Amino acid sequence: MKISRSVIVIITLLMSHSIAIKSVYPQNSKSDLEIGSKVSDWFLNEKPSYNIIKERFIQHYGTAKENWPFFINESDNQLNDIVDSTLTDIDGNTYPVVQIENQLWMCTNLRTSRYNSGEHITPGSGMISLKKSQEKGMYVWYDNKESNGQIYGRLYNYYAVLEGCLCPEGWHVPSDEEWQKMIDYLGGEGTVGGKLKATGIIENGDGLWHEPNTGATNEISFNALPGGYMNPKDINPFGDLGKAGYWWTSTTIARRTAAYKSMLHNNHKVFRAGGSESNFYSVRCVNNK
Repeated sequence: MKISRSVIVIITLLMSHSIAIKSVYPQNSKSDLEIGSKVSDWFLNEKPSYNIIKERFIQHYGTAKENWPFFINESDNQLNDIVDSTLTDIDGNTYPVVQIENQLWMCTNLRTSRYNSGEHITPGSGMISLKKSQEKGMYVWYDNKESNGQIYGRLYNYYAVLEGCLCPEGWHVPSDEEWQKMIDYLGGEGTVGGKLKATGIIENGDGLWHEPNTGATNEISFNALPGGYMNPKDINPFGDLGKAGYWWTSTTIARRTAAYKSMLHNNHKVFRAGGSESNFYSVRCVNNK
């Protein structure tokens, strides 16, 4: 059976186009493009990239379609989002990673029980011992329930941050300035909380924030969750699970006081405040580079 020259040409073109797509996004959960690498014209002009990347993102992270991030920065023709899809800490916990401008951020709260040196972080045990002044790194699970730690991450006091090795090797607790750089890039405190918060609400059974979860779009897949806080000096030390998330910065602002960022279930802003070093908040890490 003879195959016409035109059919051979068509098959060749289809095969070459298929190979081009496969070479940019191989059939696994990671992209083989490095940060800032150039993408070809067809990638932007014909926009097959959006479907390819979105489907890969959904497969890896299980996000809903409305949470698809905008991956390609068309103004400079560069890959602008997820590059190396996961980070692993010393305990073996894995975290998705997202690029925001030129910063790489963890997309879930830290869960490690050890510093990256291998030394164990002291677990908080009993309110009486925690109320005593202890200037050493410690962690707790919200309400002392390990199941909460698996969902929201562990809560750490500021002394754990001060150790300088709380995050996985090559990563660190972001400073107030590094948080602010990310916030400014995304449009400022007034609306960025909505862009960072995970979507869905507890009352509808489709999320982890209490209603109304104001402004939540999670459009860059930061997945901010309301892990609450623990203040060992309060009569009721645990608070705000489902209502607010609090994240330490590495910036000390006064004696025994450090800056933290917070987001609320009924607001679309990101707030800055100071907390006692003995308080326990969530932690996100940012890459050293």
